[in-house]
Formats: sequence, C-alpha cells, structure tokens
Amino acid sequence: DKKKTKQAVFIRPKTAWKKLVTAQKVAQTIYICGVTGYGKTELVKNYLKTREYTYYTCRNGRLQ
Repeated sequence: DKKKTKQAVFIRPKTAWKKLVTAQKVAQTIYICGVTGYGKTELVKNYLKTREYTYYTCRNGRLQ
C-alpha cells in the first residue's frame, strides 16, 4: 500500500528573492508587506530554510 504524499510547490517572485539576497549581503533589515494570502511568509520561510536565523512575529500588537 503506497502512501500518497503532497509536494509543496513554491514559485518565488524574482524581484522579491533578489531583495532578500541583497539585504543579507549588506546586513540590511527589510520589511515585506502585501495583501493576505500572497505568500509573504512562504517566501521568507523558503529563503531561510537553509540558513540560521531568528524569527519574530507580531500578533495582536504583541511581539513574539
């Protein structure tokens, strides 16, 4: 009995990806904004998956 697995498909916007790469090279903080559901979090998760990082989030006005 073979188990079916889902594969995530991620299409990264070239401009946003280049900005992430450049920001890391020059140690610059960047802010990513956009409408809900456009993949901002997935973009960053995909970029950071092979790097060491600290992740902060702000929910309900509280930094976590």
